[in-house]
Amino acid sequence: MLNPEDFGVFLYETRKRIIDAFLPLIIIEVMLDSQIESPTNIIQRISKEYNINISSGTVYPVFAKLRNQGLIRKRPKSTYYLLTEKGQSYAKNLPNQRRKLVTRSFVSNSEIIV
Repeated sequence: MLNPEDFGVFLYETRKRIIDAFLPLIIIEVMLDSQIESPTNIIQRISKEYNINISSGTVYPVFAKLRNQGLIRKRPKSTYYLLTEKGQSYAKNLPNQRRKLVTRSFVSNSEIIV
């Protein structure tokens, strides 16, 4: 059995792994709310909202991936990013997609989305 201190560490690490796995979705949702964001602001908002420390080394590669997918674009001569039309459309469908992901993941092993 885990003692309370070990259990707290276990919960923190588990929550961090979940946040890391869903980080692209979280970033897009945050950007939909604010329309324009910098990676630094995203880190601060995630840290505050989820009570977890997240590094720029974790966030910047996700921003690069989202840019490559055409979901966000960088403002010229700036560190701020915007959602593209594709990103806005994707973000608006996130609640439905998240529900499908969770439902299918827990309903049946044969329906797990990878």
